[in-house]
Amino acid sequence: MRKTIKKYLLIGGLSIFLLCACSSKEKQCQEKVKAFLMAYQEQDINCGKYLAGNQEVETVQFEGFQAILAESIKFEIESVEVNEDYDIVNVVITNVDFGRVYDGLVSSEDLQIDTTGDIILELEKRLREKDVPKREFEVSIKMDKEQKIEMTSELSNALLGGYTQYIYELTEGGVK
Repeated sequence: MRKTIKKYLLIGGLSIFLLCACSSKEKQCQEKVKAFLMAYQEQDINCGKYLAGNQEVETVQFEGFQAILAESIKFEIESVEVNEDYDIVNVVITNVDFGRVYDGLVSSEDLQIDTTGDIILELEKRLREKDVPKREFEVSIKMDKEQKIEMTSELSNALLGGYTQYIYELTEGGVK
């Protein structure tokens, strides 16, 4: 009977250890993603240190509408999937809807714009408006074994308010 009790205690202890280790890894993943997104939102030029494959250049320059979109980001971590080779942190990122803002700009009939510089200034002004349209992006952020974040097209698109998707659809002739 003592052997049976010891066996169950050992199995229970091992199970608790494994659950704690997994939970700890999930927490680490959440913290890394949170740190990156907060650094990006605050336009910390050193936020590149969280990214995989960025050994040479760890600084990110925030200029123009990228800076405006960065400060507009809100995010919520939904879940974490721990895997052997990589981990996934599922996040909902809310950002300005670049496509809707730009479409509103180019369809405006009373807009007086003479140069490309005027278009950029007007776009930046509209991106900063209080009632600017927002959009939610569901992003699966992939992390490597060193807990560095992969900058995927999905993540880049969310950070830029749908800009990359908008340009892709525009150049492919598939604007929605």
